[in-house]
Amino acid sequence: MRTELDRITENEYARKEGEAAGIKKGIEKEKKEMAQKFRDLGVDPKIIQQATGFTKEQMEAL
Repeated sequence: MRTELDRITENEYARKEGEAAGIKKGIEKEKKEMAQKFRDLGVDPKIIQQATGFTKEQMEAL
């Protein structure tokens, strides 16, 4: 039998997991936008890869 404390703990855990996933998604979106801006400014793709950690395939997909 679950107690009220168990439900609160599960809800808090789920909220934190969702928040962490949202933050990660936002960081990846921002990194992609920055890579696109640098590419548009003519920065060498290898330098962008080093700065972002993107693979060659990810750079080509921009």
